[in-house]
Amino acid sequence: MKVSTQFLAASAIALAATAMALPSLSKRIVDGSKVVGCFVSTFINGDQAWTAECATAAATDIGLVRAVNLQDLNIDFRNPDPMALGLSSSGFNMDLLPLPKVSWPIEQGTCKVTVINDGVAIAEFIGPSTSVEMKGATLGAVIRDTFLNILPGQEDGFTKFAEALISEPSHAFTITGNADVTLRVPSIPAPKTLTATNIAFSSLLTLQTCNNFPMEPIGIVSYTRDPASGGGSMVYTIKVHNPSQLTLKLGDSKFNVLYTNGDYVATAEISDLSLFMGENIVTATLTSTDPNIFDALTSQANTFIIAGFEGSVKHPLMAKAMRVFRSQITIPKIEVA
Repeated sequence: MKVSTQFLAASAIALAATAMALPSLSKRIVDGSKVVGCFVSTFINGDQAWTAECATAAATDIGLVRAVNLQDLNIDFRNPDPMALGLSSSGFNMDLLPLPKVSWPIEQGTCKVTVINDGVAIAEFIGPSTSVEMKGATLGAVIRDTFLNILPGQEDGFTKFAEALISEPSHAFTITGNADVTLRVPSIPAPKTLTATNIAFSSLLTLQTCNNFPMEPIGIVSYTRDPASGGGSMVYTIKVHNPSQLTLKLGDSKFNVLYTNGDYVATAEISDLSLFMGENIVTATLTSTDPNIFDALTSQANTFIIAGFEGSVKHPLMAKAMRVFRSQITIPKIEVA
C-alpha cells in the first residue's frame, strides 16, 4: 500500500498531540491516543491492522469523541406502547479528535445511545445505520425514525426528565453509548472499506427546552352560550411559542384554564396537539359552566393561566409530567355584535 509522506507526518503529529494534550480524567481511558493510533495504523497498513487490541481500546477509550451535539430532537408520545416513544433528529453531530490536514474517512455509522438524567440511566435508543457527512473532525448524521425506549423501573425518572423538558428554559443531561462506523481506507489498487465497531463515547448535552411554551392570543372563532348554566363553549386561536430544540407530538390534549388566583374557569381541549420548534398556531375549544365567564370576556381583557394536570395527555408518563406546566395568557376584550 502506498501512503503519502504528508499523511504519515500528519498522523505522527496527531498521535503526539493527542497523547500530550489529553491526560486521563477518570478510571476510564479518555485521551483518545490509543484509538487514533489504531486508526492511523489501519489507514497505512489496511484493515488487518485493526486488531482485537484496537477493538478493546475503541470500546473503553471515550476520548476519541470529544462532544456530541443535537440540532433538534423530535419525540412522539402517541405510540400505543407507553415505554417506546417515536424519536428522530435531523442533526446528530459528533466532534472527533482531529487529524491535522486529514479528514476522517467515515462514510456510514450507527449507534446505541443511553440517556442519563441526574446520574441515572432512564432510556436508550438505537440510531439506524445511515450515511454521514464529515466536515473536518465533525461527523454529522440524521437519526431517522426510531424508538426511545424507557428502561424498566425508570418510569418516575423519565417523568422527572419530561418535567424538565416542559418547564425549564434549558436542561443538561448525559448521553453515553457505542458507535459502529464504516471507513474507506487507502489501498492499492482501490480503497478498502473498514468497519470499526463498539467505539465508546460519553458527552454532556445541553438542550434549549420549552420554558412552559409562552402563549399569545390571536382571536375568537366562535362562542356558544349555554342559557341553563350561564357558561358556554368558545373556540379560540392561540399562538404557542416553542423556544426549544424539541418537537413534541402529544396527541389529543386537555388543560385547565384558571384565574390568576388559581380558581378553575374552564377546560381547554386541543385535538392532536403537536408543538414544533418556533411558532405554532393552535385552535382550542374552551368549555365552562362558570355563569360569569361570558360577561367577564365581553367586558374587559382577562388574564388566565393555562395549566396542565395529570391526565392532560393520554401518555401515562407525560400525563404526570404535565402537572408542572403553567403558561399565562391575556385575552383581549371580546367584541360581540
